[in-house]
Amino acid sequence: MIKMNKSIQLLGLLVGGLFFTSCQEEEFVTQRDYTFVESGQIVDINETGATAVFEILKPSPSAIQEYGVEFLESDLAQSGEPGISFLKISQTGSPDQSPIEQRINYDLLPGREYLVRPFVRAGNKTTYGEELIFDSRGVAPPVLTEVSPNELYQVGQIKVKGDFFQSRKELNTVELLGLENDFLIQIDSVNRNELWFTYIPIYTEQRELNGKYDLKVTSGGKSTILQDAVSVVLPRIVNVSPLSAFVGEKIQIQLNQPVDDPNGINFQIFNESISREFTPESLGGGRFQFDFPLYPFGKYKLAVIRGYQVEVYEEEIELKSSWEVFAENIPWTDKRDWNRAYVGDQLLVWNPQGIEFNEFYSFSADDLTLRGLPSKPGNMLNREIPLLQPVDDRYLYFGLGRYYDQETLRDFHRFDTQTNTWERLPDFPFELTAVVKSFVYQGKIYLEMLNGETNFITFDLTSLRWERTSFQLPDLFRQVVSVAASDQGIFYMSPRNEFSLYRYIPGQIEDVYMAREGSFGADRKMSDPQWLPNMSSKKAGNALLRAADEFPDVQFTCLS
Repeated sequence: MIKMNKSIQLLGLLVGGLFFTSCQEEEFVTQRDYTFVESGQIVDINETGATAVFEILKPSPSAIQEYGVEFLESDLAQSGEPGISFLKISQTGSPDQSPIEQRINYDLLPGREYLVRPFVRAGNKTTYGEELIFDSRGVAPPVLTEVSPNELYQVGQIKVKGDFFQSRKELNTVELLGLENDFLIQIDSVNRNELWFTYIPIYTEQRELNGKYDLKVTSGGKSTILQDAVSVVLPRIVNVSPLSAFVGEKIQIQLNQPVDDPNGINFQIFNESISREFTPESLGGGRFQFDFPLYPFGKYKLAVIRGYQVEVYEEEIELKSSWEVFAENIPWTDKRDWNRAYVGDQLLVWNPQGIEFNEFYSFSADDLTLRGLPSKPGNMLNREIPLLQPVDDRYLYFGLGRYYDQETLRDFHRFDTQTNTWERLPDFPFELTAVVKSFVYQGKIYLEMLNGETNFITFDLTSLRWERTSFQLPDLFRQVVSVAASDQGIFYMSPRNEFSLYRYIPGQIEDVYMAREGSFGADRKMSDPQWLPNMSSKKAGNALLRAADEFPDVQFTCLS
């Protein structure tokens, strides 16, 4: 009995010793090298946030580097969608109190359930406590402290400093109160203390943009308005150089501020009779450059235009005349009474209202005198609406017309400026003799007759024969004042639309060409087949007709 008891005692001591030894070895093997976080609860839930309470137990041998909470809406946290990450509020270093009360005062949306997980980062390990769940009532509305820059120009970016901005960009909106129809707002980036947005002008109405305007920021459903936060600075011309120039010379314009998007700004040059918008070349830094267009000489105003806003430069610019007065007091009683024809380098004049109706003169620019030419033989009657057509820089073809409204005149003559002689040509064989206009095309004089003739009448300069052609007069051709012909065809401007140039080849339909802005180069080539808007059709027409006549290598873009 005693042996048995002793055996039992010995066995107990042995088992106890083994258990004690085993416990010592287990504690040595599993010694904790990380911090243990014990989650508490969520308290103080109100409209400014919520407080998470947690405690750090048994700190690790490594120093604590960061502690705080991570949080996210419960539905987003459980969705498993890629790209979704927890938000975080934390402090660096070790806490100086226990338990820890971490206030969550950013990025909460009212009426949403949130999942919160306290954490501690020590060494290279982050340890989380148990997840806590609460229903949020949101956070404080955004605080706005600074707007920079506070002037709205062409296109730009503004930084707003403050507090309590939602970290997720899509939860923020920016409004410029009173400028909703004038600027498009795009939020670029945001953090809890700063927000960046880009403003882009839009043009919906013409109105003044004076004074200061309020900035409204809505973040997480809560809004704050900063009064008198921004003002609008319109593009304004501060310098133009030079203030006077000839056609084709360059003018530089300096604006009050640099322009990020020069395509959003136009300029206008105008005076009492001409007005035109244009987009000059941008040189950067708010500087622009343009060539003075082919305008009548005189003084003009410059304006910069952004949408409906027009700012006129205070000083005028002058287009200097490249013409010099060659002669004055030419001895003509009334220049309007004289018909003129330019044949080569000679100016031939004829006064249909004079006493001697057949007398022609050559005007001499050397001594400003009219030199009489040999009298035209034949009919001496006063002649209205005749044919007066220069050809080949040598001949003047003259005749036809009528004597008042009573008698048709059919005689036809040619004056040779080299031999100084007249030659009688075949009389006009058709009934109507009053000539509206004429031109030379491919070796023939083409005539448009007055009153009823629907087809062109031609005179062949080689065979000296008259012919009524099968080519009908285009409807628009009848309405124009003057035409010009070259090897490419007959050109004339539309009297209804000064932007359109027409080309007609007898027997074909009219081609429509665009007439835009342009000028004549010094090398006698048209630098651009364009013309100026806002000029009379007659002026634009004459210029383009000269272009077609003098510069046959001009290529026009066909629109038809």
